[in-house]
Amino acid sequence: MNNWVIVGDSARARFYKTQDSTSDFEEFQTLIHNESRMQEQKLTSDRSGNAHDTAGMSRFNISPDQNAKQKESEIFAHEIASYLEKSRTENKFSQLVVVAAPRFLGQLRNELSDSCKKMIVSEYDKNISHMRTSDLRSHLPSKLW
Repeated sequence: MNNWVIVGDSARARFYKTQDSTSDFEEFQTLIHNESRMQEQKLTSDRSGNAHDTAGMSRFNISPDQNAKQKESEIFAHEIASYLEKSRTENKFSQLVVVAAPRFLGQLRNELSDSCKKMIVSEYDKNISHMRTSDLRSHLPSKLW
C-alpha cells in the first residue's frame, strides 16, 4: 500500500512514504517556497501590482492592504495541491496523512481537490516541518490512522 505523509508549512513541504500507520517515514520529496521566507518589506512596494504563481500559470492582483506573505503562502498551498492531484491521478498513493502548521493546514485544505481530500485519512495541525525525519515520528500519535 502506498501511504504518504506530508509535513509542511508556508515555506517547505516534505513528503514521506510509510508502510503502515505505525512505521517509520522515508522522505522522497521536498518542495521549497523561498518567497514565504522573505521579509514582507521585500515582497511589497508602495503601489499595488501583479504577481504570478510559481508555475507562471496564474496571474492575480495584490492590493496594498493585502498581506504579501499570506498571498505567497496561498500560492505555495496551491503548488502542493497541484503536486498531490497529479500524484493522485497517477496512483502514486492510496492514503494521505497531512501534518501542517495550523494556518497553513487551512490554506492547503482550501486548495485540495475533493478527490484528494477523500484520500486523507488523518490531519494534524502541528508545525514540525523543521524537524529531522528521525524526530518527526515521536511528535505524532503512535498510530497515524
